[in-house]
Amino acid sequence: MQKLIRGQTKGKEEPKMVEAILALYKVTPLGGMQRSIQVDVKMGRKFFPSDNGNMVLTRSKDKKVISLTNFDESDDNGEYFRTLAWTNKLKKFETADEFQSLNIGMNAYYSKVKDSFD
Repeated sequence: MQKLIRGQTKGKEEPKMVEAILALYKVTPLGGMQRSIQVDVKMGRKFFPSDNGNMVLTRSKDKKVISLTNFDESDDNGEYFRTLAWTNKLKKFETADEFQSLNIGMNAYYSKVKDSFD
């Protein structure tokens, strides 16, 4: 029996649009948690349910930058990867080219090797 994902009906597996948020929580004086900052994440991509997901959230070694990379192997324009980043205070982290060099490099590499996967 296949487990249904929230919003999915039996027999239909249509892609859903998912909008994520990043939230920064702080510990209150009483030991509870309180949300202090929230940022909307808009990748402009459809979400395809899978066993291992299609988005990866990482943190830099110095713990100052949080990045989110989205992977869509079926993109018709060859834009398989898209990356966004924020500081640990959830301010948008920007590069001079807004990660275009990184995205172009990852997309070019994946285009070369995508047919070698099982």
